[in-house]
Amino acid sequence: MWFDILKSVELMTESSVLSRMKGAQSAVKKGYPSIITPLTLVVKKEGEKLVAYTSFSDLGDFFFVGNAYTAPDEQGKGYYSQVIGSRREYTKGKPRVTLLNPKNERAISAIRTIVRREGGREIQSYDDVSDFMKKKDYDAMFSTGLVGFRYPVL
Repeated sequence: MWFDILKSVELMTESSVLSRMKGAQSAVKKGYPSIITPLTLVVKKEGEKLVAYTSFSDLGDFFFVGNAYTAPDEQGKGYYSQVIGSRREYTKGKPRVTLLNPKNERAISAIRTIVRREGGREIQSYDDVSDFMKKKDYDAMFSTGLVGFRYPVL
């Protein structure tokens, strides 16, 4: 069964997903800082249709991990868990940082709950990431005012 899940999840560039998935927007257009690009997207496919994705970027000493998106007509089918599980495999061995950028205020509490369930701790200052992140990278990453979380190393 795990093999079947892996078979239908693949890595793609952000631009190739944007051109093929309705409703998908670039991270920078959504308000993320450009330091996180280029992104690698972990994409769940059903046949040739892209149904869900999450992202990551290897920033040297740590990974940026992005939020997930599932096409509205595909929600509730377990695709979110599949792409997040696959992303975990690709981002082992280094600290991981995420920035929360929900579509609305109601979603932020749900996202915070998910992040905390995964072991995420809110980043309050540079001191929270100074063991692996350069100050210039911290400043660039948090220049947008988004709330960040640090995940434990897998």
